This record gives sequence, structure tokens and C-alpha cells, in this order.
Amino acid sequence: MPARLLLALGVVGVVFAATPVRGIEQRIVPLNPPEEQRVERLGHPDDVAQVNAVDITADQAIAPAIPPSPAAKAASTAGKVVLSVAAAGVALGAMAASLLLL
Repeated sequence: MPARLLLALGVVGVVFAATPVRGIEQRIVPLNPPEEQRVERLGHPDDVAQVNAVDITADQAIAPAIPPSPAAKAASTAGKVVLSVAAAGVALGAMAASLLLL
């Protein structure tokens, strides 16, 4: 009995998978502005753009590297340990779940 049910479901699935899917027709409507577009200048007509020179030596100024404090190093190490333990727990949990569902 279950074999016939599975066979019937398989036949129905093949029939539905073999039928072509029709796409919805898409209409293209051109967008015309209601009136002619124009460009308006903002500000005073006698404004002049000002370009300031860039100091070349300012680009090359590099600040010295400041090493982290011992407390920052300890906090970073503690965070790495906590993250590693959490990752191992997730991996072991996923493995146990996959073994239970076999």
C-alpha cells in the first residue's frame, strides 16, 4: 500500500515538473515628463568656485604605532578563547544532531 502511494506521488510530481511554466507578460510603458525639463542654476550667477591647494607633506605624515596595553591583550586573548569554545560547542552539537537523525 505505501509503495503505491509513493508511486502515485512520484507520478504526480513528474507530471507537474514536466508542464511548462508560463511567464506573465510584462508591458513596457514609456515615461514622458508632463512638461519640458529645464536646468536652473542655484546660487548667485557671479559665484566663482574656489579650489584650495593640498599640502603634499600632509599626505605623508604617519603617526607612530601604539602597542596595545596588557589589559587589552588579555581581553583579546580571553575573547579568542571564549569564541573558540563556543565554535567547538556548535560544531559538536551539529555533529551530535546529525548522528541522532541518521
